[in-house]
Amino acid sequence: MRNLFLFLIALFLISCNSGVDKRDSSLGYTVIDVGSDVSKGRVVDISEIASNITYIPLESNAESFIGRAPVVFFENERIYVKSSGAFKVFDKSGKYLFTFDRRGRGPEEYINSHPKVEKGTGNLYADHGKGGGNYVIKSYSRDGNYLKEIPIPSVQSRYLYLNKSIPNCYAFRVSSDTLPGIPGIQIDVDEISNILIDSLSNIIGYVPNVPVDSRLVLNVNREKTPPKGKQFLNPLNDNSIIQALHFFKDTIRIYDFYTDTIFSFVDNSRLIPRYVMDYGKYTPSKIYQNQVSGNLITLDYQFYYETDKFLLLNFLLRDYAHEPFYGKKSYFHVKEREITDAYGYYNKETNKFTFLNHPKECMPGFRDDIAEGPPFVPTYLSYDNYMITLCFAHTLIEYASNNEVSDPLRKIIDALKDDSNPIAILVKLK
Repeated sequence: MRNLFLFLIALFLISCNSGVDKRDSSLGYTVIDVGSDVSKGRVVDISEIASNITYIPLESNAESFIGRAPVVFFENERIYVKSSGAFKVFDKSGKYLFTFDRRGRGPEEYINSHPKVEKGTGNLYADHGKGGGNYVIKSYSRDGNYLKEIPIPSVQSRYLYLNKSIPNCYAFRVSSDTLPGIPGIQIDVDEISNILIDSLSNIIGYVPNVPVDSRLVLNVNREKTPPKGKQFLNPLNDNSIIQALHFFKDTIRIYDFYTDTIFSFVDNSRLIPRYVMDYGKYTPSKIYQNQVSGNLITLDYQFYYETDKFLLLNFLLRDYAHEPFYGKKSYFHVKEREITDAYGYYNKETNKFTFLNHPKECMPGFRDDIAEGPPFVPTYLSYDNYMITLCFAHTLIEYASNNEVSDPLRKIIDALKDDSNPIAILVKLK
């Protein structure tokens, strides 16, 4: 009976995913009119969403030096910058406090190099494999002091990723061996993408896989040659579909790379549509797996920021891009390439959607009309409504040499050296 019930839920979600009535939002989901703004867009000022923007030079010395590919977080009045598996911790003014790196095999240490920052508290945590398929969570205070160990329930699936963005709830992404809802492939209605546990090691929920869009054409035969006019990222792809799990307050949002629907996870057991992207005349009749060019719009699974007032997404516009440019999508990329992405800003209060046009040529993001700095693109959203990103010192120096900036920002830049630590750009949202 349970399997039949879950199977009916899966069929319902599939129908919502591919055949939802774009004209009717009375069922609880919001239809976002993306198609009307394709090939248009506008420059959006940061003051539309923020009350203040602050440039914070991070203290530079031998102990605080930040290495390659840094990732920044802001929680509970502290700035955390992760690089090479360790955290450099700064206060809100940029003063260096300490380095957090508890890697090792001791009772208060962890083996992996992926510690994380807890939303709200700024505490730190990491998963730790003890051998024999046993895993635990190591928990630390915001000052790096060891707090406790939380055993992870044993399951048959392999743990892939740990996240704690909801109070008293840890989400674990697990491996999956089958795909749901695809003709010709066995349906496993119990398949899940994430397991949720509380701080007492109790399993409190299972997040189902997002139903596969009926328009998706899989590489069932592992084709070495893509259909005419198409391109595959990996012709030998095993048909795995990347699913994104993000958080809004105490709610989980989940979607996959190909869907036009963002789901909410409710009742610790099921998915319901929350946002539906209406691409209008740009809606494809077929979607080919791992298509990276052509007439297709999809959501970036890594970029998702939601507040009470707005939703910020990144769209892969491909041939529909009206501001394509050559550059690096992030500092993780070594080579420049053609970028056909565009950030999409949905205002919940006005129900208006717009693509963010480049404030400066080849520089996407929000225009900084407050401090007159470079365009702002967030890389993290804190629990208390701050957005933050990093800017390398040499990048900011070069920007100021070619553009007018405010006098306070000019003073900060004049004190920088090319090898100074990055500058944290902190935005307080309205």
